[in-house]
Amino acid sequence: MNAAVAHPVQLAHFGNDVVDLEDVQESLSSERALARLFTRNERSSLPPGGPQRLLQLACLWAAKEAAYKAVKRQRPEIDFDWQAFEAASDLGCVVYSGASASAENRPGLRLPLRIWLNTDRGFAHALCCGPEVGRSYVWLAQSGRQTPREESAAVRRALHRGLRGLCGPGGEFAALAGAELIGGSDTPPEMQSATTQTRVPVSFSHDGRFVAAALPVPASVAEHGEQDDRPLWGGRAMDVVELVL
Repeated sequence: MNAAVAHPVQLAHFGNDVVDLEDVQESLSSERALARLFTRNERSSLPPGGPQRLLQLACLWAAKEAAYKAVKRQRPEIDFDWQAFEAASDLGCVVYSGASASAENRPGLRLPLRIWLNTDRGFAHALCCGPEVGRSYVWLAQSGRQTPREESAAVRRALHRGLRGLCGPGGEFAALAGAELIGGSDTPPEMQSATTQTRVPVSFSHDGRFVAAALPVPASVAEHGEQDDRPLWGGRAMDVVELVL
């Protein structure tokens, strides 16, 4: 059996988020909103105006949401305090300095960040994870504007469709064949196999016209896996795939 799925995967930090670029301008049109959502350092790094400013805001938004999901997996008691998360000016990482504390100029937990920006399709996507993640799979789909229940169903379809090729014989997650999604509003989602007791964390996101699902492979497994020619981010291979639902 592939080592990637022979045992429950214990990961401290892993989260993803997608932002619909069509909604950014309306949501972040006032200076009051910017001051509430972004730190002083983040605001000072913004372009003065124009399309690039909106794109940067979308990336910051996705980065902070993804970082919050990553930290909450380890610390479920925290609430989302926008000022406690600060993205680096180069969008290479997010620093979390603790609930109810500003991240500006304070030491804290640094989480590597990967931004996927597609202006043609109209989305910004962020993946945030700790060093225990070796590589990641991200599946993103344009599902149209839907009700919250429809969005929830669409993002789960994206996960299951993306997993099909990985759950076959010899696949990265062969032990997850027939696995069920567990977790709810109070607990982070996981895929769990009833036969092998394998559990793998999952991260979901949906915004506007888009849904995204992400799944990690531990660094301890990825280091011993087969080498491939996928592009590296921070030394880690990542598959990013757009799906048609």
